[in-house]
Amino acid sequence: MTFDYGSTTNHVFIPNTIVVTRIRVQFTFFVNSDLEKRPSYVTKSKGKITIHINSIEFYHILKRIINKYRSQLKKDTDLQCNFIAAWKSKQKLHNKTTHQSIPTEVKNLLSELKLSNPSNLFCVNQ
Repeated sequence: MTFDYGSTTNHVFIPNTIVVTRIRVQFTFFVNSDLEKRPSYVTKSKGKITIHINSIEFYHILKRIINKYRSQLKKDTDLQCNFIAAWKSKQKLHNKTTHQSIPTEVKNLLSELKLSNPSNLFCVNQ
């Protein structure tokens, strides 16, 4: 299966980047309703990883996950608190992070991108 990563989209949003061990991690959100031709994907270039997220695909995945765990979210107050805390943390501006697990995640992502660049973000079986 081939993906058309070069087609034009009608909306693009690029929030602040994160710098981890001299690697810049950038998120790009775009809108394209043709998920077969334009899924979310990850690319790397010298000193930079760019995570391209198709907002429509992300919405469908998030909706499916929330629906799957809806009853659990309604009953488990710890899970509710964790969700609220995670959402609030994403609202803060982060130019640089020192969280200890982030460098490991970037290292894992770089290893994956050595195998396939670009790499499909949400698809397990490429």
